[in-house]
Amino acid sequence: VGRSVSPNGIEAFRWTAEGGMVGLGDLPGRDFFSEATGVSADGSVIVGSTKSTNGHSINGSEAFIWDSESGMRSVREILIENGVDLTGWTLLGATGISANGNVLVGNGKNPAGKFEGWRASFTGEGDFGGDGDVDGQDLLAWQRNRSIGTLSSWRFSFGRRYSFFSRFFGR
Repeated sequence: VGRSVSPNGIEAFRWTAEGGMVGLGDLPGRDFFSEATGVSADGSVIVGSTKSTNGHSINGSEAFIWDSESGMRSVREILIENGVDLTGWTLLGATGISANGNVLVGNGKNPAGKFEGWRASFTGEGDFGGDGDVDGQDLLAWQRNRSIGTLSSWRFSFGRRYSFFSRFFGR
């Protein structure tokens, strides 16, 4: 993954054995620019940054997530649609993704205007049963087999399908 020059402009891409270098496009309604910076282990989910004109960016940068089914989507919009309160947050870019494609990390500006790292879970890190919800069944699964994850990941995500966590790292 990375970025390259395409007929449209600077474009995020992925490489596949079947198709070689394949452009990922851009978020609609924005200036055309995208850059891929992270990929899941199987290559099915890709994250990065794109230019944005939606008022929730700094220097035109906004975090995206891409998969072949849904194409490129705004991380911010997905989280808000799923009940995560991002009031005052600017998600500048997604810089990495877990091997299974469920957890993203990136950088942004918090409501106080400080640069800060963030982490978003798209299916609940504590979803040990794999049913899309983090609930009591997952705690029971963890108690039966503690090698499947950590109690802290279950506690963090309990009752949520999507979650957002940040840690101040700059000025």
